[in-house]
Amino acid sequence: MFYSNNGSDPNSDMNVNGVTSLFVTAQDDHKAIVSVLISTGGNVNLGNNDGATPLHISAFMGHKGIVSMLIVAGANVNQATIDGETPLFNAAYSGNRNIISVLISAGAIVDQAEAVDEKVNNTTFYSALNGHKNTVSNGATPLHVAAYFGHAAIVTSLISAKADLNFF
Repeated sequence: MFYSNNGSDPNSDMNVNGVTSLFVTAQDDHKAIVSVLISTGGNVNLGNNDGATPLHISAFMGHKGIVSMLIVAGANVNQATIDGETPLFNAAYSGNRNIISVLISAGAIVDQAEAVDEKVNNTTFYSALNGHKNTVSNGATPLHVAAYFGHAAIVTSLISAKADLNFF
């Protein structure tokens, strides 16, 4: 789906889940198409029905080039989904260390947590869950999920970026 300067709106091309062409091309690491969509008005901060943006998905997938392109184009590195997940959270969850440093350098808040419910959360709690991965939600920070999934290098990076070890 290429757009030109003929008045086509790359933001209006959504599926029933609110996923745009820019979201899909960011997910699939198609740099040239992402560039075209951005240059023709693709909104880098437009989220799908869950609030996930092209930056959320490219951070989760580990597409460093796309992440950088989106940030340069004005993507909000702290924009949260309806569940409170940020691009940094997604990168920590999926173990994409190369994305962590890019997002932190761009101003990502290291202690921004998911939406909170009645659960009490801390790094030790998530690290000790061992085998109960479905419980990693609601109030977790990027440090929580990185520790829980055993992403030691990401834990080190987040601590170096002053993540709060006692956040809950």
